[in-house]
Amino acid sequence: MFARLSWSKLAAQSSIEAGLANLREKILPSLQTQDGFLGAVVLHNREIGESVLGTYWQSAEAMAASEAMAVAGREQAALATGVKVTEMDRFEMLLQDRTGPVEVGTFVRMNDAQFAPGSLDAVVAFLRDDAIPTARSQNGYRASLVFANRETGRMLVPTVWNTAAEREASEARMSQARVGAATVGQAATGPRVTLYEVMFAEVSQTAQQATSERAGAA
Repeated sequence: MFARLSWSKLAAQSSIEAGLANLREKILPSLQTQDGFLGAVVLHNREIGESVLGTYWQSAEAMAASEAMAVAGREQAALATGVKVTEMDRFEMLLQDRTGPVEVGTFVRMNDAQFAPGSLDAVVAFLRDDAIPTARSQNGYRASLVFANRETGRMLVPTVWNTAAEREASEARMSQARVGAATVGQAATGPRVTLYEVMFAEVSQTAQQATSERAGAA
């Protein structure tokens, strides 16, 4: 499975609620006409006014075929709500672990790291064998996902928690896992860590069960 993620900032006069309404009424209906579309999520941090829109795709080809529609959607959202897209990237999902379904009102810790491109499979193995079991042992754990851009070595590892308090309580243990991943992945610097709430989620069962064949065979 593949994902296109767009980071954005709200204009001063805008609200996340207006952005979500625009997504439901204008953008989501267009996405649903695209072959291979598997769902969308919106994460938001109210303190910094940052949102992430992630769309899931059955294949790299389906994601590529939707690019023109995605550009039009970003332009429409900017005009309608004043949202400013600050970054966009494309990823392959290499690993997914779940104890609960995608759900609005859950809380995310997003780890955004830059690894040596040749180290990604080793990092995935470390996450699968060490970091994810550690996360699973913490109260409130719901999911871990591993996304990577194999060309650049960028990896996103969001972990999902029932409550913000449980997410915070897990930080000490999970920070140790980040150090381990950075060592395995030959990261020059530590990951950027951002906290979000899940504000919108319409994700197919196919997407919630997907993982990479390469990762599954690792």
